Amino acid sequence: MLKTAAALNMAATPSLSAPPLRGLSRPTSSAAARLEPTYIHRLAVTAAAAVLVALVVGIIGTSWMAIEASQQRARAEASQHEAEKQRDLAASESARALATRSFLEEMIAAPDPWKLRGDSGNAREVRVIDALAMAGSKLKADLADQPGLRGEIATLLGRTLRRLGQLDAAHQQLQGAVTALVAQYPASAPERIQAEIELALTESELGNNQAAAKTL
Repeated sequence: MLKTAAALNMAATPSLSAPPLRGLSRPTSSAAARLEPTYIHRLAVTAAAAVLVALVVGIIGTSWMAIEASQQRARAEASQHEAEKQRDLAASESARALATRSFLEEMIAAPDPWKLRGDSGNAREVRVIDALAMAGSKLKADLADQPGLRGEIATLLGRTLRRLGQLDAAHQQLQGAVTALVAQYPASAPERIQAEIELALTESELGNNQAAAKTL
């Protein structure tokens, strides 16, 4: 009976030498040694990836800022160029208007007997044709530095002379107009087309149909 109780007591008391439960045991020192390099490697890869992402983001940000700065500089240069262009255009138009005004003032004042027929006080008959002829003779000298404007005014003079029946004088003015305008404007420019049409009409009225067709 005593042996049976002792046996039961020993069976109920866990043995100190019994093996530990699977899954609850701590890794041995050799297993820890194998896991440590892997863990360190993962940390290094993660850190390197973070640095790479930061570098990429920095490069993208720097590139975007450089592109934006370049675009702003290009816009500023374009604005400056446009401002200079408008300034030059305004100066050109101002000079053109002044030259036109001066020429027209002289042409309007041209029917002066003393200018057209000398100093004779009896010369009172002044014709429009004489005033136009005088204006035409001074056109090239007065507007030598503005061939485009000279060509346009010569076109007007030539057309007026043609309508007054002064075909030779009209032809001379219109030839000069076409020569000046061809050098200044493309073939599609209205100023050039008008001068060429007027010259062709004058050539036709002079009987030079072949020259008229060639002009157009």
